[in-house]
Amino acid sequence: MKSNATVERVSCSNSPTKGVGVLTNTTQRPLLCELPSPNLMKNPVHLGGLEWRELVELQEEHEGTIRFKNITQDFMRQWVNEHAKLLERDELRFEYNFVNQSFAVQCMALPIHESLEDFFVREVLYSLGDKLGRKEAGKMVVVGGSGTTFSGFSGDGLGTSKKQPDSFIQLRKGGFPTIVCETGWAESIEELKQDARLWLLHTNGETKIVIILSFIEKHSKTKLACEASYQGAPSAAGSDKATVTTSNNGPTPFATGSSGARLPTDIRNNSPTLTAAGSGKATILSISNDNPIPSATGSGEATLPQEIRNDGPTPSATGSSETTLPISTIADRRSAVPPVTSDDMEKALIASIKEDMDINELAEKLFILNKQGGLSRPLLGEVGASLHLFKATDEGDDIVQTFFANLLPPEPKATKTPNKFGITLRDILGNLVPMGHDPAYEITFALEDLKEVVESSIPRTTRLRATDRAIKLIEKTVGLSREPTFAQRKRQKLNPIGTWE
Repeated sequence: MKSNATVERVSCSNSPTKGVGVLTNTTQRPLLCELPSPNLMKNPVHLGGLEWRELVELQEEHEGTIRFKNITQDFMRQWVNEHAKLLERDELRFEYNFVNQSFAVQCMALPIHESLEDFFVREVLYSLGDKLGRKEAGKMVVVGGSGTTFSGFSGDGLGTSKKQPDSFIQLRKGGFPTIVCETGWAESIEELKQDARLWLLHTNGETKIVIILSFIEKHSKTKLACEASYQGAPSAAGSDKATVTTSNNGPTPFATGSSGARLPTDIRNNSPTLTAAGSGKATILSISNDNPIPSATGSGEATLPQEIRNDGPTPSATGSSETTLPISTIADRRSAVPPVTSDDMEKALIASIKEDMDINELAEKLFILNKQGGLSRPLLGEVGASLHLFKATDEGDDIVQTFFANLLPPEPKATKTPNKFGITLRDILGNLVPMGHDPAYEITFALEDLKEVVESSIPRTTRLRATDRAIKLIEKTVGLSREPTFAQRKRQKLNPIGTWE
């Protein structure tokens, strides 16, 4: 977690004018599928050229948010009028921000996307109930989650803007929330800031704080599972040494010449662990439990002795991608590294897909293979998360970032970082703070608790992506049957709730 010592000031040329807030309840967003980088569509003709059913299908098949840029208010008003009857069905979940002329289709969300909502709603309900009493707090505020639409933003003369916050606090008699939470991927952080402008500058001063939880997903440039090859075997080249190399579908990081890590002909079971790190560097971690640990960190060879004790650790070669490659011993006591690749494991799994394969069964196999580093395209990359708080200036013409902290990956222990953030009763209740209570009293939120909620959502996010990929793989290989097969019906009869476990 890292604190931001400076305050970010963001200019906004649009000055707020008076407007009225309108509240509409819509269906909750399903917790399905994955959440890749947001899809930006800049040409308005794309939106105009899409049929209603196509937009709904995009919503069902994608994750996160699909954004259409440069959609004018006039175009938006015309589009809404043309689809007025369909909009009444609440089938399409969309937002429009007149400040930056952005139309957004809210697609399927993941547990990781819902983590801020889960944390915020829980903490606010508990804290307000503890401070004011549950009954009194319930009379004063509404604490809501995703699925509630707000419109009637000030400055929007055509009334086109609509927003669905991920969570919020609203006074019972208020037109807009006083506190808003938004979640998104770092690729769309500027869009999230524009949403903060809409809330803070165009709600007649009702919205006091916008909390943004921004995620980033990083994928390694190299495959997580390296490919091992056995080169220069004694039987093939008349040599007494074998070279372990790795391949990441790109330039091989370890040459097979003088910079390679070579193994001798006589390596017994349970011999040392060999780690190859960096460009040509090799380190022997251990030879036996009671011998010194020799190492070679230069660019030359690291050669193991002819005789290795049987009580040492299991031999392996580890590349920079952290994949362990087992070393086996062949009949004439020469060492060999079997060519085990992620492609082989993945191809074998795909080849095993049959018409009667259950989606959940395949999803579980994908989840396990992903955990082992056996997928060429991991289900979920390394997740980073940061928290941002924004407020409006006293003049009400721009916004400032008042708090920032990194949640994931964790900062080094020596780094001085904040461990909490707070919002006051005045921020939540305005001038309606009950007598006997200090308006400056802060409800505090522990960042460590929020981090735990985010981390707990990662495995569930991975599992949902596994299910989504299983569906796509079955559809691509054998096709999805609209009706369950006999074998699937039999399994469902034997275990009717199995698909929900």
